[in-house]
Amino acid sequence: MLWLLSRVMGKVVFAMANMTPSGDLLFPAWIVVMAGCLMVADLHRRKELMLLYNLGIPAWRAAAVAMIPGLVMESILVMLLP
Repeated sequence: MLWLLSRVMGKVVFAMANMTPSGDLLFPAWIVVMAGCLMVADLHRRKELMLLYNLGIPAWRAAAVAMIPGLVMESILVMLLP
């Protein structure tokens, strides 16, 4: 869900700037990083970071786990779309 939200946000930002993200190779990387940032923001909003810290899980690991589905989906899209 975070990947989809990040993808839509990226498309809106590029549309507002009158640019096309199809030729930009950094767009998939930006989407994956944005999904990780949204995960950390959601954990902070729900005040779950303290729970993760008590379990010994730093915030960067939670962000890395959130980036995995986006990384897979963006890799598939890059391979399938010319």
